[in-house]
Amino acid sequence: MTEYRSPLSIAKGTGSAKEGAKHWFAQRITAIALIPLVLLSMFHFSTYDFSNFEESRKFMQNPIHAIGGILLYIAAFYHGSLGAQVIIEDYVSSNTKRTIIIILVKLSCFSGAALGIFSIFSIYLKG
Repeated sequence: MTEYRSPLSIAKGTGSAKEGAKHWFAQRITAIALIPLVLLSMFHFSTYDFSNFEESRKFMQNPIHAIGGILLYIAAFYHGSLGAQVIIEDYVSSNTKRTIIIILVKLSCFSGAALGIFSIFSIYLKG
């Protein structure tokens, strides 16, 4: 990981904000994780008939599909939260407003992911 750090950062042991590298790295990891998850979801949505509720329920009761859906929700909402935070930090000048908006975005992303995961569990367990 040292190839991404400046010589001064290596000497001091931290970056300019002392935490930006973790944020950057987490966003790249979630982006890489989303590639196969989204491609598999697109494949499933193009090959299965989800117009029938019973077929959709049967599909989500497969443990592999349920785990894939849960991973997709976690990665997508976390990635979105990280990206929104960067945009907010860049364009909102007031510290108070910035903090409030970031908290609201993180709560919204957590709520969306929790709702999606709860939905998958409720479909999976009703089998």
